Parts: sequence; C-alpha cells; structure tokens
Amino acid sequence: IEASPAGIIVADAPDGRIRTVNAAALGIQGASKEELNDIPYELHPARWQCFHPDGTPFEPEQLPLSRAIFEGAVSHNVEIIIKRPDSSTQWVLGNAAPVRNRDGKIIGGVMVFPDVTEQKNAAASLRKTESELAHVARVSTMGEMVGGIAHELNQPLYAIQNFSKASVTLLEGGTQLDRDRLTEWQHQITDAAEHAGKVLVRLRDFVSQRPVETSPIKISDVVDAAIAMTEHQARQHRVSLLRQMGSDLPMLLADSVQIQQVVVNLIRNGIEAMPDTNDLRQIEISVENADNRISVQVSDNGKGLANDQHDGLFKAFRSTKPNGMGLGLAIAKTIIESHGGDLWATDRPGGGAVFHFTLESIGK
Repeated sequence: IEASPAGIIVADAPDGRIRTVNAAALGIQGASKEELNDIPYELHPARWQCFHPDGTPFEPEQLPLSRAIFEGAVSHNVEIIIKRPDSSTQWVLGNAAPVRNRDGKIIGGVMVFPDVTEQKNAAASLRKTESELAHVARVSTMGEMVGGIAHELNQPLYAIQNFSKASVTLLEGGTQLDRDRLTEWQHQITDAAEHAGKVLVRLRDFVSQRPVETSPIKISDVVDAAIAMTEHQARQHRVSLLRQMGSDLPMLLADSVQIQQVVVNLIRNGIEAMPDTNDLRQIEISVENADNRISVQVSDNGKGLANDQHDGLFKAFRSTKPNGMGLGLAIAKTIIESHGGDLWATDRPGGGAVFHFTLESIGK
C-alpha cells in the first residue's frame, strides 16, 4: 500500500474512521498522516474539499469511500477535484469498494485514487492549442474570401447610397412630396442596413477568438450561415449550392462557430475541386437524423479523390492544392472529434467526393 503511486485510504465501518493512508494520498491531499489518521467520517469535509468536474461540491455521503462504507457501493473512475489547504487543486479518479467479513457484513471500505492532474492539464493545454489553431485557420479562410466579403457588403451599401440620394432629390424637389414613395425608399434603406449589419456580425463571430462555447444549436442555422459565407465564391466558379434538410431534426450541443468552420471548409474544398470542363457543377449539403445522431454530407461532382489520397486526407500539412497549408481537413476532423463525432470521406457514385460527419443530438 505504501509503495503504490496511487492514493489509498482504508476506513472502518460504521463511522468511516480512517485507519490507513499511504504517502501518495497524503501528497495528493496536501496533508500529514496525523491530520488524517483516525479521523471519523463526519470530520472528513473539514480536512479536504471535493468537487465534481462542473465545480459543484460533493456532499460527504456522495464520495466513493462513503458510498462503499454506508451503501456497499462499488465505484469506478469517479472524477474528483480535490482542493488542498493551499487552495491548489488536484484531479483524481476515485475507485472504492466495501470490505466485508466472512458473514458479508461491511466492516470498512477502501478507496484507490490515482492522480491525473498532469493528464488533465495536458488535455486542457491541447484543447487551447487546438482552439487557437482553429482560430488561425478561420482568419486565413476569411483572408482568402475577402473579395466575396467586399462584394456582399457592397450590395447593401450601394442600395443605401442610391435610395438616400433619391430621397434627398425627392425632398429637395419643388413638386408635391410623394410620401408613399419616400416611405418605401426608407424601408429599403433600413432593410439594406440590417443586411449589412448581419453580414458584419456573421464575419465577426466567425473570426473572433474566444473559448469554445457549447450550447444547444440548430444544425440548419449552421448550414445556412456556412452557405451565406461561401455563395459568392460558388457563383464565381459557377457552382450551385444545394441544401437538403431532413424533417424533425433534433438540436445539437456544440460550438456553432466551430461546426460552421467545418462546413465552410468542406464547401470551399468542393468548389475548388470542380474542374473547369465540368458544365454542371453542384455541391449538395444534406442533413438527416440517423439513430439520435445528426448526419451531415457535403458532396460534389468534381474530380474526386485519388487512390493515394484516402490514407493521408486528414493528416496535417498534407494538401493537394498548390498553395494549401494542409491544415483545413486536419482541423475539421479535430473539431468534429472533440464534439464526440466522426469525419470521413468516400467516393461519390458517378464521380466526385462525399465528406460525412456525424454529431450526437440532444433531442428536439
């Protein structure tokens, strides 16, 4: 017990009095043997504070060792955050079981809890790096799409300018004021300004650097936003964007900007995969509900995937584009997998490629 790298505590029943504490348990909890040995159950919370991963405190009777002694429960890998006397925190995985005598009576309990703080910190650091890399990719994407963005903003700004000039001319004219026409033009100005505002908000959200925020979202809203961002590029390349939504689609618990980034990347890849000689250029984005999971497919009728592309398709710094960084699909796969889903590609019957990803739904 003493040589184990995992923390071990043995306590008696029925009062939960601690009888054995090894060196690893003392190190994890930042306590001395004198502070913990022979401490009864009711004083446990005074010695250390334990929290769930979401930050809510464990009630004393909820702790794995308590449940083993008082309920006979066996616990496996319960995530616990221990707040030490110096206010630092340690992550452990609580495993506990009751100890019984020959008659089956519970006479104590044992808890084994390995310290996983380093693994948790490393995972948090990796998530932060992945989030920053995803942000860099979004900014890079926006830079490549700047022509389309300017075009999308120019249209409402041009409309505002024209209707404003026409309104001034009407107001300055010596003839009788046409109030109905002036009112209509003001409505047109308002609509154009609102459209420009929505474009700017959409762009701001897409390139903003912020922590990953998961919330209930509609996949249809994400797909519509991705289409709005790529439709100018599609028109330039004479590509039709087709949208097909299944009925009764459930909600997702996801970061909408990151999922939008994946769809934008897949649509742009499809646009760029269309050969100039292809007369009918189409990209279809279809969404359906498949066994409590949302299934999204982005298919094109381009040149398809070469046989040697399948294996390295989602590896970083592997690109088939002359000036590509080779990060788009790698980041997209990381984003989908971080949301508990999967991303893969298949050949499209008749030519082209289909990129699929699935995400778990949370109900309607």
